[in-house]
Amino acid sequence: MIIDCVIIEDEIAGQVILSKKLEFFPECNICGIFDNKEDAVVFLSENEVDIVFIDVHLKGGSGIDVIRELETRTFESIFITAHKDYAIEALNNNYASYYLLKPIYDADFKKAMDAVLQKVKRRKEVSVIFVSHKNMQYAISIDDVLYFQSEGTYTHIFTKDGQYLSSKNIGYFENVLSAEQFFRIHHSYLINIVKAKELIKYRGGIVIMENGIQLPVSQRKLSSFVKLIASRKSS
Repeated sequence: MIIDCVIIEDEIAGQVILSKKLEFFPECNICGIFDNKEDAVVFLSENEVDIVFIDVHLKGGSGIDVIRELETRTFESIFITAHKDYAIEALNNNYASYYLLKPIYDADFKKAMDAVLQKVKRRKEVSVIFVSHKNMQYAISIDDVLYFQSEGTYTHIFTKDGQYLSSKNIGYFENVLSAEQFFRIHHSYLINIVKAKELIKYRGGIVIMENGIQLPVSQRKLSSFVKLIASRKSS
């Protein structure tokens, strides 16, 4: 399995350090190195990648600006910074999957890679969901899924083309699908973030999906979800 990586770092020394560290992960392929916000945004908008290493400070903007300007994002992002406050901001606003503080030690880099590679490999392995429907076996692309709805130990899968029933519980899908693309807004609902179009703050929250369906957001999940929606709207 090839893992496509991008390095966004304004200092050449930083680019070299990250490139050298990635040599110890043979499954990783560096498909782009950028030192400025504009080129990084263009590349990430036009190409599918798996992991992005991104410095907080860049030419023409910040690492957070890069994430904000992307219409959709399915890759895992590791923020690089010398200031922990910036890293915490990126994590709290769902811009980062992980962060590394400069100077980057080998043990910390390995820990970060182990965490994000697990998520990337799991997502790449689960690009489709197989379900039985009317005595037939169907393969559903996860990109076509609008949301999952739990019903006891079963899960209803709603796609742009129809509805299916899986014998697996909703927790299974939450565990195997990327948190960058799917978010548990409620005990009963797991949604495809890309398909969420609007959030209404009413009695907790209501999210309007691409097909017009309105789903409840629990009070416990509202704050995190508001940050997600805000980050998408700012792009």
